[in-house]
Amino acid sequence: MLSIGIPEHLWKGQFVDKFYNGWFALAKQFRVELAGGDVSRTPDKMVIDSIVAGEVPRGGAIMRSGARPGDSIFVTGTLGGAAAGLKHLESGRQFSKSRGSVRELMLRQLCPTPRVEVGKYLAMKNLATSMIDISDGLSADLHHLCESSGVGARIDADLVPVDKNIFGFPADQILRFAFASGEDFELLFTSKSKKLSSIKSTPITRIGEITSNIGVIELASREKTIRLPRSGYRHF
Repeated sequence: MLSIGIPEHLWKGQFVDKFYNGWFALAKQFRVELAGGDVSRTPDKMVIDSIVAGEVPRGGAIMRSGARPGDSIFVTGTLGGAAAGLKHLESGRQFSKSRGSVRELMLRQLCPTPRVEVGKYLAMKNLATSMIDISDGLSADLHHLCESSGVGARIDADLVPVDKNIFGFPADQILRFAFASGEDFELLFTSKSKKLSSIKSTPITRIGEITSNIGVIELASREKTIRLPRSGYRHF
């Protein structure tokens, strides 16, 4: 389902045609059909509301609530790239004029790759006990998962895969990109397996373990262990 609200000046230009061309190109890539929606006029701002629905075999959905103490915690890909890309965009850099690592970071923000094939593989092979996508940030989404499962977690800070294209930022800001910023849309999942290799050419990294310490998420580094705060995007 797709609904858009656009101001009159965009309606009169080529924006609408270009937008739908891009939308249908992405939809075709993932075999998504447009079932309906609406187009409305807005006074000055643009609004896009898109909802995607699908199906899984009965009893085959991987929920947030299946993590158990002793399960390993994994993430796909790398983290922090989308937040760094947004920072570049907010600084006034233009995507069309950017190259190299800056362009790659902007693409993580503007055109994230959904890990559909990895998710389907994990479900088919019954490898994941729980799963969530990292849209609000690693810290926030790990808290969501642990709350739903009634467990705690311990994360090794040195194992968290930070996007290799991020540089030129203070170290503490890079950590915030990886832990407290969303829209990477990588998968965060738990598994009884202690080691998983790349899936569908997507890197998989073990970053910690589920504990029985309900509601407590620890972040361990070489220097100390602290409680990881619930930081990231807040819906309300």
